[in-house]
Amino acid sequence: MRRLHRLPAVLALTVATALPGPALADDEADAATVRARAATSAETVIGHAEMERTGGVTLADALRPQADVDMPSGGAGGSDGRLSLRGAAPEETLLVIDGLRLSPRSSAAVVAGIDPNLMPLSLLERVVILRGPTSALWGANAVAGVIELTTREPTAPRTLTGTLQYGAYLSPDDDDAPAPPPTDDDDEAFEGGVQPFFGARGQVMAAAREGERYVVAGLTGSYTRGWAPNTQAHLLDATVKVGRTYPRGGTGYVWMRAFDSYSGAPGWGSLLASDAFDADDRQARQGVQLVGVIRHTVGTRMTLEASTSLSLARTTLFNPDADLTSGTSATESRQNGSELQGRVAWTREAAGAVGAFTVGVDFGREALTAENYGAIASTRGGVFVRDRRAFGPVTLDLALRLDGDSLYGAFVSPRVALRGATRDELVRAEVSFGRGYRPPTFGERAWPVFTYATPTNGAVGERGNRNLAPETAWGVDGSVALGGGARRWQLSARGFGLYTDGLVRWALDGEGYWTPTNVDHAWAAGAAVDASVRVLPRLTVVASGFWQSTRDASGDEVQGRLRAKATARVVWYAREGLRAWAEALWFDRSGVDGRGEPWQGVFVNARVGWQFHAGVGAFVLGENLLGTRFESVRGLTTPGRVVWAGLSIDVDED
Repeated sequence: MRRLHRLPAVLALTVATALPGPALADDEADAATVRARAATSAETVIGHAEMERTGGVTLADALRPQADVDMPSGGAGGSDGRLSLRGAAPEETLLVIDGLRLSPRSSAAVVAGIDPNLMPLSLLERVVILRGPTSALWGANAVAGVIELTTREPTAPRTLTGTLQYGAYLSPDDDDAPAPPPTDDDDEAFEGGVQPFFGARGQVMAAAREGERYVVAGLTGSYTRGWAPNTQAHLLDATVKVGRTYPRGGTGYVWMRAFDSYSGAPGWGSLLASDAFDADDRQARQGVQLVGVIRHTVGTRMTLEASTSLSLARTTLFNPDADLTSGTSATESRQNGSELQGRVAWTREAAGAVGAFTVGVDFGREALTAENYGAIASTRGGVFVRDRRAFGPVTLDLALRLDGDSLYGAFVSPRVALRGATRDELVRAEVSFGRGYRPPTFGERAWPVFTYATPTNGAVGERGNRNLAPETAWGVDGSVALGGGARRWQLSARGFGLYTDGLVRWALDGEGYWTPTNVDHAWAAGAAVDASVRVLPRLTVVASGFWQSTRDASGDEVQGRLRAKATARVVWYAREGLRAWAEALWFDRSGVDGRGEPWQGVFVNARVGWQFHAGVGAFVLGENLLGTRFESVRGLTTPGRVVWAGLSIDVDED
């Protein structure tokens, strides 16, 4: 891998001063080209139209441009993906969909975590990123922040949207991607060297509305054959949502999604700097989730909300016997996970001295039964209260939550936030202080004893740790935003500090096994800047930059975590005619990869297409146009330039 020099910080600030002119051209163009304006300076809101116009297929595609969002697996469609916020571990970022948690505890696969490649964009109406310790609002895992997902609800009588893409690797014979040397396991297929990459991916979403009732159906699929044997992957996801709205306010709906996925060798990167994955480490996952939600307006000022969810999932881990000589190794290890959860909340709009008041309870039970792991389960419950009261231009937001966990006991999580804004909303600012915690995953707790045939990087094997304790963290966040709303420009800046006690890290124990352990404590601090400007009615520029550092009790930097990232994007959008965008993403992780190279990289992507009057479009999408390569597994590097050609459809019957 060639050494990648750091790009100048100019990538983070490539936005010109806003030019005077009229307001935004139209709502659709604004939503498609400018990140939706957040309600507060601490949040980021991504609308469905913006996600759709990028040609993305899964949640990973929508989050990749965010400067403080990291996907160490690369975010390739169909592959196993992990998502982290602000350089934290995946387990320290909580995903919430329609008010229900997407918990990572009931999976022992790899290093667990929510997979953004398994969430189709066709299901989502918007994505909200709320940063900082927010366990007072959502409970466990909300240490680095929360990513809230809201499913779609159609407004037009008939809607049909979708995209279909076919991609190919332009340089299959590139000498920069040699086949690895022979190994001591059964990877004999590597003798064939690097193979041509190709893939197909797409999604379609159809919706209908008749008066108060509506239905949404979506199908997402992808298939890729990677650059080396055993790196092929696929994903198939089907979703149906049926609901209605009520004349006096409120809505009720049920939705169900089922998915089937298979991922080859893990993608480039890892949270563990000395991870040594086999090229035969693969996993297959199938699952189904059924959700019911009702929100009903009571009187003129109160809302009652209730939701429940049942999730069933099966994961199969593949690891050849030739790698392992003792312990509980198996060619295949099957896991069955389940989760039942529910939530009830009552909200009263601002009135009198109390202000806007919310109180609620939630509960859940998760279980995992796995070959060679045994059975493990936990039951949780929580009570929360939140009050938001305005004092002129300043709003005080207080939240308190009490959680109970059958494995780890009770947790109290407070949060205080203070917001202010000028009368014309030109300047908005917020500061918050809160607590977050995250319990160990079932995988960290119950990972069986694996002993390697040959020690790897000083490790003789892997095993879990039933004595692990939960992480707890205190953090402070501050942010300020200028512009936004109907203005053609917006600039925001954020800073944070985080103290974590009992940080969970995988490390070599006294017997040479990779084992998760609690370290004394760790400190993290960072900052981010985001900017967008409408230069012309159809031309928008957005850019962002992020930096952070996480250090343990010894003052050493925690290896493998996102340290800096900068993004810049130029978008040309029109209802009909030319649609194009180009983006550059640069990242830097602490430490070095397995070959001693700086853990840095640059991606340049571009998309050009034409939208016809009938709602049909054609486009070409180029990914990693610089041919940047990263070490993956066993010395393999990821493919360089990949070009996708596709068709899109976007028809609304008003």
